[in-house]
Amino acid sequence: MLFMFFNLINIVDGGNVPPPPPPPTPPPGLPIDSGIVFLIAAALFYGIYKVIKHKQSLSA
Repeated sequence: MLFMFFNLINIVDGGNVPPPPPPPTPPPGLPIDSGIVFLIAAALFYGIYKVIKHKQSLSA
């Protein structure tokens, strides 16, 4: 009888365990690093090239 009592206490006490926490969110996909500097520089040079080419086509 004593064995059944202790066994019942373990079953009742084990039911109150909280669920595990959710997994952490994953880190962002792509880091922003020095490559962004080259991308901005390329866009700037391309924009200047297009403006110069457009002005040359207007004066011709």
